[in-house]
Amino acid sequence: KWLFESDHSVLKAVDQGKKLEMQRFRQGKPVKQLTFDYPPDSAPLEIIGPRGLGAEDLVGRLESPNGSVRETAQRLILERRDRNAVPRLESLARDVERNAARATALWTLHALGALRPELLATALEAGEARVRETALRVAREGKEQVARVRSRLAGLIWDADPGVRLQVVLALGDMRDPDGVLVRSEALAAAVRRDAADPWIVSAALSSSRGAESFLVHRLLQVETGGEGRAKGEEAVLAVAREVAALAGASDEPDAIQSILADAGRLLDAGGPSRAFAAADGLAAGADRRVPGRAA
Repeated sequence: KWLFESDHSVLKAVDQGKKLEMQRFRQGKPVKQLTFDYPPDSAPLEIIGPRGLGAEDLVGRLESPNGSVRETAQRLILERRDRNAVPRLESLARDVERNAARATALWTLHALGALRPELLATALEAGEARVRETALRVAREGKEQVARVRSRLAGLIWDADPGVRLQVVLALGDMRDPDGVLVRSEALAAAVRRDAADPWIVSAALSSSRGAESFLVHRLLQVETGGEGRAKGEEAVLAVAREVAALAGASDEPDAIQSILADAGRLLDAGGPSRAFAAADGLAAGADRRVPGRAA
C-alpha cells in the first residue's frame, strides 16, 4: 500500500505489511533505499502530499495527530492567503471536541486577519485551559484585541490554570492607556495576592506594572493580617510591593515616588511598620540602581 509520495521520496509497506520501505530519489533517479520494521498492531497511516489539497482539506489537516502535518497545512493556508478557508476555520475554532485544532484555528484566523471578536470571546470561556490561554495570547497581538477582552481579564485572574493566569497578567501590561491605570493596578494586585509564591507570575506582574507602580504599591500595601497562613501570604505580597517600589525609585518619576512615600508615612502613623518599611526600602533600593555606586 502506498503511504506517501513526493518528488523526493516514496514510502510503502512491504513483506505483507511487516516492514516499511523508503526509497529516495534525486532528479528522478533512486539514490538510497531504507527498510524499517513496521510497528506491530499499527494500521498504516495514509499521508497525502498537501500541495494539491484545497482550502477545506487543508483545514481538515489541522486536526491531524501528526504535528508536521498540522504545521505544513497551516503554513500552506497562510502562504495562499485563501479566504475560502475562513468559514471552515471558524467552525473549527468553535468545536469543543477538538481543542488542539481549535487553538491552531484561532492563530490561523488571526494571521489571516479574519478573527472576529465573538470567536475570541467564546474561546475565553472554553472548558479547555489551553484554548483559553491561546485566546489570551492571540488577544495580546494587538491593542484593539486587548481592549476587546479587557472586561474579562479581572475574572480570569482566578482561573484554575496557572498558564491562563500568567497570560492574564501579561495582557494587563498591554493596557497602557492612562484611563486604565486604576483598573490595571487593581487587577495586578489581585493577581499578586493570588500567586505571590509563583515566580513566573510575579515577574510578569512586575513587568506589567510599568507606569502604574505607585498605584500597585498602594493596593498591595492594603493586605490584611491575621493567622499564620495570612501572615505568610502577607510577607510574600510585601516582598512584591518592595520590588514594585524599587521600580518606581529607579524610574526617577517624582509623582510616583512622592505617592509611595506618602503611603509609607500613613502606614507608619497607623501602626503598620512592616508595610511602611517595604515601601521605603524598595524606593531606596531603586534609587541605588538608578545611581550606581551610591552608598547604602
